[in-house]
Amino acid sequence: MKSEEQLKYILTHNEFPKKKWKSYLKSIGLILFSLLCLSLCWIVIYAFRKAIITNTLQKELFYIGIPFFLVFSFYGLAILFSIKNEWTADRKFREIEFKGSPSDNLKKIIEVLKNNFRVKVIDVDKKTNSVSVWTKISLLTWGNVITVICDTDRILVNSQPSGSQPFSYGQQKRNIDKLEKIIKTNTNN
Repeated sequence: MKSEEQLKYILTHNEFPKKKWKSYLKSIGLILFSLLCLSLCWIVIYAFRKAIITNTLQKELFYIGIPFFLVFSFYGLAILFSIKNEWTADRKFREIEFKGSPSDNLKKIIEVLKNNFRVKVIDVDKKTNSVSVWTKISLLTWGNVITVICDTDRILVNSQPSGSQPFSYGQQKRNIDKLEKIIKTNTNN
């Protein structure tokens, strides 16, 4: 599952180590998406400008192009910011206080994951007191990998897309929130 060095890094920094190739690919994808949005907007503006200069369109049609440009630009920027936030969130672990020994906590976490998530595969590493769960494909994602590491008096939880999808519409955050809520309600009872 994870090497000892990677596990030490995760326990001290609460995040996966950075992978250079992944950040390069994400940056290239972000730039290409930005260029696509801008080019579509400029094509529309150019077409309307050319049509107005040659008087082939009525003036009212020009006013359709301006809202299209503004809405599409805003939509493109909103998607870019949400993608950027998801890309940085998939490396970070959320820390949840959880009393007990790591091995006992691991057993409880495995049961919680089995009972509350659509689990496809479970990979348990008792040596490092960690578990990785692959969820099934849903309407919005190709599945997620939920990683839980049990440490003394805390657990670290992370959720990432299992495939190469650029974003998962907040499913990663919902997985972590759901697991945290279940753990806190079980410890309070």
